[in-house]
Amino acid sequence: MKENVSTAPALENPQSWSLFLRIGPSGFDALLHNPAPEQPMRGIRQGCPEGNDLLPALETFVYDNPLLLSDFRSVTILLETPRFTLIPNGVESPVMQRDILSLSLPGGVDPDERENVLTDEVKSVPVEIACLPEEKMLTFLRRTFHNPRIMNHLTPLLEYFGSRRKEGNHARTYVQMRERGLDIIIFRESTVGLCNTFTYSTMDDAAYLILAARQTVGDLDPDNDEIYLCGDLQQRLELGSRLGQFVKNILPVIFPPALFRKSRGVMDIPFDLILMPLLCE
Repeated sequence: MKENVSTAPALENPQSWSLFLRIGPSGFDALLHNPAPEQPMRGIRQGCPEGNDLLPALETFVYDNPLLLSDFRSVTILLETPRFTLIPNGVESPVMQRDILSLSLPGGVDPDERENVLTDEVKSVPVEIACLPEEKMLTFLRRTFHNPRIMNHLTPLLEYFGSRRKEGNHARTYVQMRERGLDIIIFRESTVGLCNTFTYSTMDDAAYLILAARQTVGDLDPDNDEIYLCGDLQQRLELGSRLGQFVKNILPVIFPPALFRKSRGVMDIPFDLILMPLLCE
């Protein structure tokens, strides 16, 4: 079980801990990690009702829970934003990266926002993720936390799944299920065919979105391709039963063995966040 933030005990030595914070429309998750083997990870969460303004809710979450303002050894923040795109590795010019992002977004990027574009390098596949958070959100995060590293929430998923892709012609689809959201990454012939995030209302909607995303990649093989699911167990079972009518191989994402012992108490935290200690420390 994750701790309720209002009752989470203080840390004796916060300088030995890292804070990983995830911010999304459905709420906020925080993961506290200490590299010492005997220290289990600690997770805390607060939901955000649909339709609520995200920034005021985040401010309340942070300021009402001073544990999150401890003097951590590092702070990393995963931020959900619909304003992002993939950029081929090798486009090193920040100006060109911003231009590519601007061309990919409806309405482009306002000139006043161009300095707010963030770019994440993905080492396991030859792409980078450029995203554009809201300026007020960025200002709050940089004012509140000491030197935070802020990245798109898809970055750890692409990094982790990219490191496990296989050569060959069969496509691999990875799906992270979240409350009201899906993250879908498809690899084909060891390259990224698709990386996107979607919202859904029902399991039928979710299944349709995954199958439609596969169709955009091209002529796939339902008998040999694989779809990997991570997220809530009951949701995975429901979604898997629907997808299994169309694709033969529906499999769970294998939890990283290196994190299993330390994460037993936080298994319901989003998979992208729980990957962060593995990728960053």
